Amino acid sequence: MTDDAQKASPDVEAMVSSICAKVLGVPDLQPDSDIFDLGADSIHVTQIAARLHDAWRIEVTYPEIFEASTVARISALVNSRLSK
Repeated sequence: MTDDAQKASPDVEAMVSSICAKVLGVPDLQPDSDIFDLGADSIHVTQIAARLHDAWRIEVTYPEIFEASTVARISALVNSRLSK
C-alpha cells in the first residue's frame, strides 16, 4: 500500500477524482473523500479499476482500491504505478 506521505501529482489526483465522481454519480470529490462513504460497492470498484486502466494503462487491483478508499490514496497508488 502506498504511504500517505507519497503525494500524487495534481493532474493525477484531478483525473482520479473525476473518474470516481462519474462512477459514483456525484458532482465533486475532495482528496479526502472516501468512496465507500459515498456509496461505492464492488461494482463501482470494478468500474473505477477499469477506468484507471483505460486512462493510464496501469493495473490497480480491487483490494488496493478497497484498502486505499480515498481519492488522495487512490491517486498516490496510481502515481506509484506511473513512476515505475
